[in-house]
Amino acid sequence: MNNVKSLNNMDQLQGLLATLEHQESMKYDVVANSQQHLSFVNGQLIIATEAGPITFIPTNHFHSQVQEKLGISAGYYNKMLQQAAGLLDTNANHWLKAEGKNFLVRTFKDAADQYKNQARAFLSDRYGIIDNYQVLIEALESIKKTGIEIDIVNAELSDTRMYLKVVCPGVEVKATELLKNYSVARKVGDGVISGFTLQNSEIGAGSFKISPRAVVLACTNGLISTSDALKNVHLGAKMDELGFNKNGDVMKANLQLIREQIKHAVKVFLSKEYLNKLIGVYTTLGNPKIEAPIDKTIEVIGKTYNITEERRANILKYFVEGADTRRIGLASAMTREVQDLKDADLKHETEIASFEMLKDFNKIEAAAMKIKRSKN
Repeated sequence: MNNVKSLNNMDQLQGLLATLEHQESMKYDVVANSQQHLSFVNGQLIIATEAGPITFIPTNHFHSQVQEKLGISAGYYNKMLQQAAGLLDTNANHWLKAEGKNFLVRTFKDAADQYKNQARAFLSDRYGIIDNYQVLIEALESIKKTGIEIDIVNAELSDTRMYLKVVCPGVEVKATELLKNYSVARKVGDGVISGFTLQNSEIGAGSFKISPRAVVLACTNGLISTSDALKNVHLGAKMDELGFNKNGDVMKANLQLIREQIKHAVKVFLSKEYLNKLIGVYTTLGNPKIEAPIDKTIEVIGKTYNITEERRANILKYFVEGADTRRIGLASAMTREVQDLKDADLKHETEIASFEMLKDFNKIEAAAMKIKRSKN
């Protein structure tokens, strides 16, 4: 992978590859009838196979999918899960039998260390599997074939998703208007480089997606866009009961589409033309000055995008340090706060929120103004 590098080192990428290879060896997937083959005992999942019953410890994500598909309210399900496992068994088993449908159950079986026998996804039997390991290998190979030199800045795996963030240092433009009031940029320059984020979930927590993501060199903040993201929804052919037919044609079609989307992302998102367009969008959205009190504005943003009060305080701190009182200054403070986070999902969701916030800022500011009036 001569043209695939890392801004720091390859440890994170190699660690992700090793984890995914280990997980590949532990995967055990079945399509089972809910009436005949699935049941709960003491909050654990039992799959009745031809070789005998197998017990699995459900993840929180698995429980949330069971709750949703069986139509049990989230509050009641979680209360049973925490306080009354026997009651959970009774409710879940009743509705599993009532459903009488085939479901794809994804597990780790006989795995060592933290995985054990783990039930990790409860999905439709038409769910089209796109595994993280396949996606990562396809991405690296597809990027390699383009001949364009890129840097991998992030390669992470959360409980539900995989993320790969890349940049192309060779594609850089100035963003003078966008960063004119940002104190860090005034000191070290206003260059922005192109890139994109690739994400995937193999357990039903979102589609395979590639989103354009530029990086401000002065502070390494990400400028992401959801408007031009490329998506491949996990829909496949119906699978066989109590077995697992991956359906080679569907798998090949999924991987081919991934290749084409990555080629498109490299061609379009890693171009100066697109980078200028993205900077133009951020400049238009972010240039107006914030009129509402900044603390009330951050309060509304926090409630809208589920940002804790502690994190809101950090965002306010970075906003003051950035010394840019425009809307883009607040977006920069949000993406700067991302660098303090450990959780891969939170990082990505906050970058998305910073862009969505700019698009909806008039509504956010109006709500912040109402808070001001109501307390006067």
